[in-house]
Parts: sequence; structure tokens; C-alpha cells
Amino acid sequence: MLALAIQRRLDRGTTDDEIDELVVRYRDALGLIFTVDTLEFLARGGRIGKAKAFAGQLMNVKPILSLRDGEVVPLKRVRGNRKAFQEFVDALDSHTHDEPGLRLGIAHADAPERMAELEKMVRDRRPQATIEMETSLGAVIGAHAGPGTVGFFWFTD
Repeated sequence: MLALAIQRRLDRGTTDDEIDELVVRYRDALGLIFTVDTLEFLARGGRIGKAKAFAGQLMNVKPILSLRDGEVVPLKRVRGNRKAFQEFVDALDSHTHDEPGLRLGIAHADAPERMAELEKMVRDRRPQATIEMETSLGAVIGAHAGPGTVGFFWFTD
């Protein structure tokens, strides 16, 4: 999404200072939230212990995660996909406004139906926003997060 924002500026004419300001603002203002379908892959990667993963699976725990300074950080733990989806709704409502400059991306790991649900939620709650990107996660992220991972990210440009 940063590359697309830079390209928009290049198309209309820009300065190096404007690009530099955009990169800093993007780094500081980008929002990202995601969840995994199973804790198995987080345990395999050493992000959580095997006992915690086992207990979490029994209780249908879905961690709500984000990225800060390149690190995966937990935001919350909820039980079940419905509550995880509600956290996505709450994040969109509390961190964005319905405006034409809002740009969003949606990503999934072998979960196109969950991605479609997120897309519908975004279109319902933020009709003026642009969904710039809908993508499947690559093998590296998929290996760490596992199939069923879904999330979205946003930036007001």
C-alpha cells in the first residue's frame, strides 16, 4: 500500500520531501490487526508454549495480534471466530473514519471465505473507503501463522 501511495504522488508530480514525509507518516499511522485459526503454528514457531497452545485450542482461544516495530504483539485473546471478528469491527470503528482517503488491504492464508466476510464488513462500515488490496499470505507467513489466518490493514492517505 505504501508503494501505491508513492505511485499516486509520482503520477501527479511530487517532491522527495513529500515522499519522505509520506514514508514516515505511513510507518507511524499504519494500522494492522490479524488473528490465527489455530494456535498450533504459533507453538511450532516458538511464539507460545505447547501447553499454552493445547489449552488455548481446547478453549477455542483466538489471539488478536498486530505488528509494532516489526514484532508480532498480542492485543487481546477472545474465544471463537465470532468474537475475533467483532474485534476487527471494533478496531475499524475506533481507528478509522469513513472517508475517501481511507485505504485498506485484506489478507488471508487459505481462508477466502473469511476474507470475503472481512471485505463485506469493511464495505458496510466504511463505504467511502477504498479496498486497495486483497491478497493471500505467502508461504513464509503462512508457515508461521497457519491456514485460516486472516487480517486487514489500513492507512489514511
